[in-house]
Amino acid sequence: MSLDKKKIKLAFSIIFLLEIFSLFSFLFPELNSIFFVTIVLFVFIVSLKKIEYGLWFSFAELIIGSKGYLFYIGIGGLSLSIRIGIWFFVMLAFFIKLSKLLKEKYYKDLVKRPSYILEILQNFLKSTYYLKYFFVLFLFILYSLIVAFISGNDNKNIFFDFNAWMFLSYIFPVYFAYHLKRNDLANLYSIIIGALSWVSFKTFFLLYIFSHNIISILPAVYSWVRKSGVGEITRMDSGFSRIFFQSHIYFIPLFIFLVSISLYYFINNKYKKSVLFKFLYFSSIVSLSINLITLSRSNWVGVVLSLALIFLFVLIFFKIKKTVLSFILIASMFMFSVGLISLIVKFPFPDPSAEFSTSGLLSERAKQISSEAGVSSRWSLLKPLISEIGNHPIMGSGFGSTVTYVSSDPRVLEMSPSGEYTTYAFEWGWLDIWLKFGFFGLLFYLYLLFKIFIFPFSKKMKPNNINSVFIYSMAIGLFALSAVNFFSPYFNHPLGIAYLILISIIFDRELLNND
Repeated sequence: MSLDKKKIKLAFSIIFLLEIFSLFSFLFPELNSIFFVTIVLFVFIVSLKKIEYGLWFSFAELIIGSKGYLFYIGIGGLSLSIRIGIWFFVMLAFFIKLSKLLKEKYYKDLVKRPSYILEILQNFLKSTYYLKYFFVLFLFILYSLIVAFISGNDNKNIFFDFNAWMFLSYIFPVYFAYHLKRNDLANLYSIIIGALSWVSFKTFFLLYIFSHNIISILPAVYSWVRKSGVGEITRMDSGFSRIFFQSHIYFIPLFIFLVSISLYYFINNKYKKSVLFKFLYFSSIVSLSINLITLSRSNWVGVVLSLALIFLFVLIFFKIKKTVLSFILIASMFMFSVGLISLIVKFPFPDPSAEFSTSGLLSERAKQISSEAGVSSRWSLLKPLISEIGNHPIMGSGFGSTVTYVSSDPRVLEMSPSGEYTTYAFEWGWLDIWLKFGFFGLLFYLYLLFKIFIFPFSKKMKPNNINSVFIYSMAIGLFALSAVNFFSPYFNHPLGIAYLILISIIFDRELLNND
């Protein structure tokens, strides 16, 4: 796997400009529509030239945008996010290019026999391994949509609930670009790394300014981060500012990847004079720091379980001595990560306003398992959600199904003093899918994830080269996100769906290269 440094720098620079434009459009709302239209038209034009370019924008936006509202446009009383705008025009460009391809190659056959399109589709599916499973998943999505309308669920709830699953359709242009056209995935990796680098920088910058009470910009930046849907900034009792973006979820598989490659160099004694190892080690520290700054217990569960799995693999393949050394290496990463966060928080200019103590921070979060409003609300939701699932455990209740429960969230209490809250979006990711898709829909989704996860094991890959270590790290990343999905919804959200699409095409390409 090779990365293009120029593309990484270009992606970082373009994202920086877009973030500046987003901030300006927040300060001057009349600019929002102008930026929105300009961006989606540009994405459409470059996608028509090469669908791969549109996918670069799509994946980058998912990483930097979290909920997708860095830009938006008002239509019919609704705010249409830049994410939906990019999705629409990339898919439109894809269908135009697909139609052109079919016309050029199969026009005569299709005129004579329109059903020939099914044979073309069948042949393409045979050339892939995972795509057929996604077709079945689409059937469950369609089923859930039908059940929703039959059940009389609210149309607005159905739309906003279903809208996240529309992003699964990116599987088609992705396979078109990277399987049929065989474009180099390294270009996409470079864009992703550029986007993740920006999110790292933005996270550290926000931590710095909120730890030093730079009053002149705090209110505007806080409101921008919140209202753009990028993330949340929460002041802890210690004065430490928790910076959490939904897209920080990607720093779990990123950390797993960086640690896995670092361990490969370390275990095989290739690290002593390796500049790459030093870069990987430093990058691991940065990505772990981001995971710590989020103060997300769900994310921490994913990190801890993935590290446990990595240690298990090292023990199986390299025995006890290498496992102990690997533990020491990762422990040193943790210590330096804590040091990096402390450096940012306690940097002496201007005077820092926050304290940072590792033990204090972790214990503070641990104590809030039952007392924090968000956690309390999540547990309050569990019983009513399970009860609602029990109404139609096999068939499901469809998109837009709602549950009413008592929330401790201050924002809910402002609207409803009793705390009673009705919603179609739930923190318990797998239970959400069970409620909407039914038992067999949930079972199939888990089966799909399992089929992808076991790929390196089924091929009996040995972690004796960079590529196989990368494949294993992607599988462990999938395992980690699946664990996080118990407590936070990602595999019914564009962020988790994007990772699922990416890992599928990577593993399918690996199969193709080995045939």
